[in-house]
Parts: sequence; C-alpha cells; structure tokens
Amino acid sequence: HAGNTFWAGRGWSTIKFDQVSTRLRGEGYKIVCVGTPSDHKPLCADIDLRGQTNIGQLASVIQQASFFVGTDSFPMVLAETFNVKGVAFFGSILPETRLITKSVTPVVADGIKCLGCHHRKALPCVATTICEVGVQECVLGVSVDRMWQNIKKML
Repeated sequence: HAGNTFWAGRGWSTIKFDQVSTRLRGEGYKIVCVGTPSDHKPLCADIDLRGQTNIGQLASVIQQASFFVGTDSFPMVLAETFNVKGVAFFGSILPETRLITKSVTPVVADGIKCLGCHHRKALPCVATTICEVGVQECVLGVSVDRMWQNIKKML
C-alpha cells in the first residue's frame, strides 16, 4: 500500500515502492496493490486492486497476505489486526502513537530533530500539510535499502 496523501512528510516515493516491489518479486513474492487509485501505475503489481475493494474485501485481502509493505494507513492497521507481518513507512508520524503490536515494523528517518512534527500541531489537527523545516527530511531520509533491510528482517 503505497498510499496517496497530501500530507507533508507522509508520501514515500512511488518510485521507491516500485523498487521494493521489484526486489520482492525477485524473491518470488506476488505483489497485490491496495488503496486509492492514482496516476501512478505500479510497475510490479501482479494484481492491482486499488479502488476496487470495499472495507470487508480489503480486510480479506490483507488477512490473506503473507506480508505487508506500505505506509502508516488503514491497510497497515488491518495488517496489524490480523497479525500479518510487515513494514510501514511513517514519515513525520511517531510510530509509537499508532502501533500496538510488534507485527509491523516502523521505518522512519534516523537522527532528525523534527521527527514527529505532526504531533506538535494544535488540536484538532488531522493532517500536516506544511513541513516545519521545509525539506521533508523524514521522507528523504528513508532509502530503498533502508526499507529493504527492514523487510528482510521481518520475512
């Protein structure tokens, strides 16, 4: 679940997700994309279900998955609910505010002072649309190799 978002600090590159998918396919995994349709056509999707499932169908797809890769999102929560192992990109969000089990490993940029900026916004803030430091280090600081290392640890 690459996820489409207008949030600052939440959108890991679809190109990077494609590179992760290529590596997973190279190891024999089938890729099923879920979420909201976008202009980006996943390069490595064996099945593209974006925009084609209701909540119950999405839950069934996630429950049957052997692994989850995506962003902090509703599909990630479903993976955690069904104890499906996986990794999730968190960007500007502090993982400890979202994760309740160890089935999903969070991936965040290391050593940035602005991490968790969303949580410093005045309530009721539901989205962070402007990066407080202007460079989105929380997105740029997560490489494909970093994501891949976390995936390999969980597989």
